[in-house]
Amino acid sequence: MIRDTLPGGYQRFIRVPTSPGTLLQIAQSSGGHFFVAPNDERLKQVYEDLGSRLGKQRVSREVTDYFAGAAAALLLVGGALSALMFRRIV
Repeated sequence: MIRDTLPGGYQRFIRVPTSPGTLLQIAQSSGGHFFVAPNDERLKQVYEDLGSRLGKQRVSREVTDYFAGAAAALLLVGGALSALMFRRIV
């Protein structure tokens, strides 16, 4: 889509049809693949093919250690500041 500004601050959007030849050249020059999906069935097939090539893996991470470490650091900093401010030596 192209955004065209009209007098008075109005805008209009102009739909521009895609160029399969240009998209094919982009895919070839970037090392990608070009797929044509003229209907829903072909689009579904393209997504299924891509799904078998691409994958996601869910990895759960334990973040409790980071919070515990931050809390311990804050306790140490607070204790050091308290000792400096009140000049107590333990």
